[in-house]
Amino acid sequence: MQLLETTPRGPSRFDICTTSLVLVLCLGLFCIFVEADGIEAEVHRRVDQTLKCAPLQWYAVDVDGQQVSVTGVAGDAKEGKAFETALRSEPGIEIKRWSLETVTDSGFCQGRLDALALDSQITFKPGMAEFKSGSETGIQRMVSAIRYCAPKVEIGVHTTSRGDAMLNKQPSEPRAALLTRALGSSGVGAEQLITRGFGEEQPLRVTGSPADDPLNERITYRVRGGAV
Repeated sequence: MQLLETTPRGPSRFDICTTSLVLVLCLGLFCIFVEADGIEAEVHRRVDQTLKCAPLQWYAVDVDGQQVSVTGVAGDAKEGKAFETALRSEPGIEIKRWSLETVTDSGFCQGRLDALALDSQITFKPGMAEFKSGSETGIQRMVSAIRYCAPKVEIGVHTTSRGDAMLNKQPSEPRAALLTRALGSSGVGAEQLITRGFGEEQPLRVTGSPADDPLNERITYRVRGGAV
């Protein structure tokens, strides 16, 4: 029996064309995805840049191509609507969903006051109705917040819960009065402020440990009445 010697065949023209076509399609899809990612990144940047100027407590942006969904919380419905209009007029951006919850004016103001109180730089000398050095900055920040949003604010000064309750009560009232005078001299009307010296009546934590002191010895601000 005679064996025939065969020469290995290379890929056919059909195989070459098919492979080339697949490569071209893959490259095209890759370019499309890269371009889409670039477009979404640019849209997100433009939306974020616009919303950073808006008086929103928080917001979230979801971008799908050129379609944008925005959710968040605003203190003023009219201002939120103004920024929605500004975004809708942006070329190349389509607002798919715009959902801003509007908190009440008092709630918005209270949130501002609470945030400032957490980062308060207003402190008193131990056992005295005198400010520690550096309190001026905190006073000015609080003046701006109160004048901006609240006609009536209750200022409460609290002390530690260690020791005698009457002795703890004594410095809280003159401290509250001192802070009221400081705010008034910086531009807050006396009719806006209600002063309370609580002493140790409203502690945040009671374990008897000195670690409680920074939590309990604090200043609180409570909106009493609607916003301006």
